[in-house]
Amino acid sequence: MSDYHVRLWVKQMISYLEQLFSLRGKMAVVTGAGRGLGREVAIAMAKRKAYVCCIDVNFPNRIPRSLENNLFNKYCDITDLTSFKSICVEIFDRYNKIDVLINNAGVTYTKKDNELYPQEQWDKTISINLTAAFTCSQIVYEYMFKNKKGSIINITSISAELGFPNNPAYIASKGGGNANKSTCKRLGNKWNKSQ
Repeated sequence: MSDYHVRLWVKQMISYLEQLFSLRGKMAVVTGAGRGLGREVAIAMAKRKAYVCCIDVNFPNRIPRSLENNLFNKYCDITDLTSFKSICVEIFDRYNKIDVLINNAGVTYTKKDNELYPQEQWDKTISINLTAAFTCSQIVYEYMFKNKKGSIINITSISAELGFPNNPAYIASKGGGNANKSTCKRLGNKWNKSQ
């Protein structure tokens, strides 16, 4: 997807979301927010006055000056749970809440037609795209539970449904990302039982 199409999609999504609820003062964590879709979503949320923690291993672009009060970068490999937990503690200590988690981080590795898919690439893709989304949700949920509210959004892919060739780990991980919604439903049921 080109940057233009990403920005267009985000603009349409934000327009729709503005009609549903305000983001003003919300605290959001966006993984994979160094570039691409994650960065565009984070910037769009910050423009709507949300506080946004962008998590990634690389940030090729600077934060726009007009958003410096609402948008901040944290370097973190989301497969390193200790680092991710530390960032969540820091956010909660400062804002006393985490309202939104957007599990956007993802990697892909496409094999050539005549080669087997490398095991290390499979493991890396599943670890980042699937396992980290699950564990990040579990960690952030504990902070959302303290305030009895929050939203967890998992960015998946049409690849999970269509099964493009030469990329089995990405397809499996994004299909699993769709299944991660059952974890979120279970966590939501825990809220209902505690009230």
